[in-house]
Amino acid sequence: MFIHRIRFGVLVCLLLFSEIASGQVYRFRNYGIENDLPSEIVYTLVQDNNGYLWVGTSDGLARFDGFSFFRLSFRDSSDLRYPTVSMRDSRGILWFGCNDGTLFHASGNELQETVLPGSSGSGISSLLEGSDGAIYVISQRMPLFVVDPDNPGEGRMIESEADPAMFSAAIASSGELLIGTQENMLVCRIEGNTLVIKNTIEGFDYSRVMSITPVKDGKDFMVGTDGNGLYHYRHSGETGTLSRFGGSELPESLPVKSVMRDSHNNFWISTSGYGAARIKLNADGNSIVSLRFLDKSAGLEGEYVMTAFEDSEENIWFGFNGNGLSIMTSDSFEFHVPGGSNMPASIIFIGNLGEDYIFGTSSGYYTYSLDGRKAVSFTPLLYRGGRIEARSYYIDNENNIWIGTKGDGLFVKSPGSGITSFYRSGDMGADNITDIRMFGDNIWLSTVNGVYIISRQTAALRESYVMNTGLAHNYINQTLLLEDGSGFVATNSNRLDRIDPDSGIIKSELLMYGTILNKALAMDRDSRGAVWVATEGNGVFEFYADSIKSMTTAGGLMSNYAYAILADSKDEIWISHQQGISRYNPRSGRTKVISTSFANGATCNEGAIYESPDGKILIGTTRGVIVYDREKDRRSDLAPRNNINSVTINDVVYPFRESYSLPYKKRYVIKVSYTGIDFSEPEKVFYSTMLENYDDDWTEPSSSRETVYNLRDGKYKFNLLSVNEDGITQDKPLVFTINIKKPVWRSWWFLLSMLCLTAGVVVLIIHEREKAHRKLQEYLESELAARTEVVIKQKSELEAQNLEITDSINYAKRIQSSILPDLKR
Repeated sequence: MFIHRIRFGVLVCLLLFSEIASGQVYRFRNYGIENDLPSEIVYTLVQDNNGYLWVGTSDGLARFDGFSFFRLSFRDSSDLRYPTVSMRDSRGILWFGCNDGTLFHASGNELQETVLPGSSGSGISSLLEGSDGAIYVISQRMPLFVVDPDNPGEGRMIESEADPAMFSAAIASSGELLIGTQENMLVCRIEGNTLVIKNTIEGFDYSRVMSITPVKDGKDFMVGTDGNGLYHYRHSGETGTLSRFGGSELPESLPVKSVMRDSHNNFWISTSGYGAARIKLNADGNSIVSLRFLDKSAGLEGEYVMTAFEDSEENIWFGFNGNGLSIMTSDSFEFHVPGGSNMPASIIFIGNLGEDYIFGTSSGYYTYSLDGRKAVSFTPLLYRGGRIEARSYYIDNENNIWIGTKGDGLFVKSPGSGITSFYRSGDMGADNITDIRMFGDNIWLSTVNGVYIISRQTAALRESYVMNTGLAHNYINQTLLLEDGSGFVATNSNRLDRIDPDSGIIKSELLMYGTILNKALAMDRDSRGAVWVATEGNGVFEFYADSIKSMTTAGGLMSNYAYAILADSKDEIWISHQQGISRYNPRSGRTKVISTSFANGATCNEGAIYESPDGKILIGTTRGVIVYDREKDRRSDLAPRNNINSVTINDVVYPFRESYSLPYKKRYVIKVSYTGIDFSEPEKVFYSTMLENYDDDWTEPSSSRETVYNLRDGKYKFNLLSVNEDGITQDKPLVFTINIKKPVWRSWWFLLSMLCLTAGVVVLIIHEREKAHRKLQEYLESELAARTEVVIKQKSELEAQNLEITDSINYAKRIQSSILPDLKR
């Protein structure tokens, strides 16, 4: 029951409120000369089709890939030349206007000069693209030039009898050229090669018109002046009306350097001395509906901003006069400091109360407006004229604020009443309340000496649970209540105890194993019913059904020391660490790590995490509150943009091209340097490569941005893929080929020649052998003929001799027969 009501606490609250000063900090990453930025004076920014950011500084031009600045030289190597304005046209060609009146264009990595005959040599102040694709070049002094993009080598001079100092320009939908001068705005038309001034818009109080930015339809414009703030200009025909913007108050003396309109119709105002301002206009484009300044107190590196630029990832870049370059990767994360320098800043509790929020500290609580980005009030914790120290808070459905103290028990602050004591046990440990939960009429108090359940109606103690009654440990950090009225307790134990008021303490059979003694600090439950436990040193444990799973740094967690945990309405798990946040998606299994370096060096407090009714995530720290707005987190489907920065062949650096043809050498050492451009989180891009005809498969993804090969002759094809921490990669790899020619003795023509020569030699040998064979055959035939002739002759002689002998024998026989008688008779 309520014992005392202290009404003078409200008076003290009002007195303190007059001193409250709220602040807000965003996430920025800064680059300077220590990062090889050519100069810390940045005039202009533009992005090419490959994703590189081109940075124009007072010491020249450089391309940036998220890691390195690659300096580019003008062809005549002028040391005094630097870009002052730039643009990318609808064809993807980059244009750079310089301080000496020269104009350059680039469709690749090389700068080509566009000749401007008759140039005054004064700096170029504006570059515009007309509806026909023509490029309009406005110098600070006459003449002007028009460049045909089909013939970018030379511009056409546009002259005028007047010679005003020109600092900005825009093209109206009706075709008029609006030119901002030293003290007014000119409405002009180009007729032939002459600039004809149709009208002069006065009313800028002799202030230099630094920017003319279309608001909508090419009829409404935001006009920025150097020292006289912003104007709204409504163009009609050859005239128009000039007025101040309605809505939020904007300093009329604001020194505007430039204005940039982003893809979400926010206008970013670069100022001299005031940082940058983000403006949102109404549907008519004539009234400011929201205004937010970004200066050093908001985390911006400097307050003299020359230019602002939105890249293809919707990051916002700022170029400074003396502070280099900064990127705001997303305004989805903000850091709110509810009080001034002398006010409490360590937020141990966050809750919702009507349209506002309660930010609880150990000495009091803020009523805070997130929309207004300021503290509405601060209520100190006073009781009977003394102070109490809070350790925990709870807001019930009746908007009562319950306060658990360090040794003084439980207090309550009802609407319209002061702070009163509700329950005190008299035991210092039991009155040191670390967490408060409610279920029906039961108030659950986690303390350093167990768990106590008291009646909300009577403040009577109903149950107490300590080590003597079966609790694993008396020091209870948090209680997680379930639908049946039971609750899990986070304590120093490797088991997860559950308390059921009807049946007592129920011990889990599942063990939380770790490298050190387990200490559960916080718990939450997702829509599936899984219980998530954050521990001090052993990471996070998931209890689901009859299983348990652990998450540690080995699986992507930022740290094993987890101080608070939240399962949000999208079933993503948020874990706060000392100086960072892990965001785990159970569906994809991926963990995204977010540094809280933008939070002024703050560390996250135990248990201080909350999801608002509209889905914002709020995390209490030692110096304020981190707020994440998922509606502003727009980069979820962008893959890194792959680029080859250079190819080094035997220590000689070559620019990237699609094919390299090399003469024969025994070995080539080839180093490929590459980047998957992701300005939001460049260090969280991972690369996989494959060199066809060399590698058997893709390499394992790594953060290395170069690879080295030792190659011999052959044909190779290099393939590159990159993936960001969300698992998004390209549909096709980036490729180029390397052809190292074979040695002469292995070339096809040489082999064919050798084959032909060998065949010729063989044919020649065969021919000679056949020739010798013929000669031998002829010789043998002639010898045979001669010998045959001799034989025939000898045969004839023998036959003749034989005939003679035969005749002689026959003659002798006849003589014999004539002399001797016939015996047969």
